[in-house]
Amino acid sequence: MKIFLSYSWADSQKADSIESFFHSIGISVIRDINDLKYRQHLRSFMSIIRDCDYSIIIVSDNYLKSPNCLFELIELYKEKEFQGKFIPIILNKTKIYSIENKLEIIKYWQEKVESTKNIISNFEPTKTISLIKELKHYETIYSEIDHLLVTISEFKNISFSEGNKTNFKDIIEFIGLENPDIKIEISRIQEIKDQETQDIKLEKLKKKYPGNPNILFAEGYINLAQRKNYRKAKSFFEDYLKIEFEHSALNNMGLCLQNLEEFDKAKEYYENALKINSTYETYYNLGSLEAKRKNYDMAISYWLKSVEINPNDAVSLFNLGKLYTDVKGDFENGIKYYKKSIESDSHLKEPYSNIALIYIRQNNFEEASTYLEKSIEINPNDYMAMYNLGTIYQNIKGKQSKSKPLYRQSIRENPNYVSPKVGLAKLLILSGGDNEEAKELFRDVLKLEPENNDIKNLLAYFEK
Repeated sequence: MKIFLSYSWADSQKADSIESFFHSIGISVIRDINDLKYRQHLRSFMSIIRDCDYSIIIVSDNYLKSPNCLFELIELYKEKEFQGKFIPIILNKTKIYSIENKLEIIKYWQEKVESTKNIISNFEPTKTISLIKELKHYETIYSEIDHLLVTISEFKNISFSEGNKTNFKDIIEFIGLENPDIKIEISRIQEIKDQETQDIKLEKLKKKYPGNPNILFAEGYINLAQRKNYRKAKSFFEDYLKIEFEHSALNNMGLCLQNLEEFDKAKEYYENALKINSTYETYYNLGSLEAKRKNYDMAISYWLKSVEINPNDAVSLFNLGKLYTDVKGDFENGIKYYKKSIESDSHLKEPYSNIALIYIRQNNFEEASTYLEKSIEINPNDYMAMYNLGTIYQNIKGKQSKSKPLYRQSIRENPNYVSPKVGLAKLLILSGGDNEEAKELFRDVLKLEPENNDIKNLLAYFEK
């Protein structure tokens, strides 16, 4: 069974959660096209939906105000045979049921149409061709949004929080999974933190449903994803694949073998998985495999394929930035993919620091400081970013005074990190500050690095 997942990029964390749940019970989730551009790849999009058994829509304020999401969804709703396949999940704060709620959304699109018309009216038609196309899309949404809202509200919908509480029981029953009770019980067992209790529950389930392949899959998944017991997981997936030869199990088997460093066999399983379903996760795994083998060009090609399928794959985007920077020395592409990873997931801290390091190499200290400041904002305990930012501020006019507090903060966060101690000691000496504190900092460094001859010489010089 295949399920297509439609959502706004702004709700990608909720999409990740839903995808993870269905994968854990062995159901393929396809997110191949997220937040499509207007009319771009519509035939491809429709083809994907036709190939899927169901489509889950994450309905949110972001979704209902996204022209890209709504335009494509409206096109799909015109094809009546697809309506029976759609399963809306309503994010908790989204209101679509009352007349007032619907009118608020309709009003939003009315104002969008009117404001775009006003902008266009101030220019010559030949200068606003792209805006005219955009206006037509807005008008299509405005004319259809009422029908769309009524259609969605007529479904027996569940909220995201309700789905989480019940392990999406309503959806499992709606899509008619064989033995839905097993799937629900398995999902509850997977949530148990205590390993011994989890094993007891699994044994009881096996006695209740002897020889059931879903339990085999669950045991493989638990050992792979939760316990990192790759040999045991491999054994369960081997047995499962004798019964059902399907994408999720093949992909998971590849992961087991990759972690056991059986790379050729892992690649074979990934390639078989792609023959059944070309997902970005499998391309991501292939990229990771080839990176481990130091086949960097192949790793780049697989990660590029991953982000082609899912432009919101922040980890693949980050990995591309890292390979282009560290292996290829291609800073332009490095910055490009790091920035794309931030656009996909603004909470990732590593891209900010890595972009800053590139700008430092290029002596672009203003840009470097901007990204390091953001890194510290996301992770207030990032002692390395504090040290780097303190060093950068010494090169920016008007910000030199900020260096000392950052060095001190870095030292407080990690007293064993020597760089801010050395930096602060040198800064104290150069600025005519407290030489005794500087010498004490050098002594602290020597406790951590007794063979550091540079610090030995500096300390000996100042102790004279």
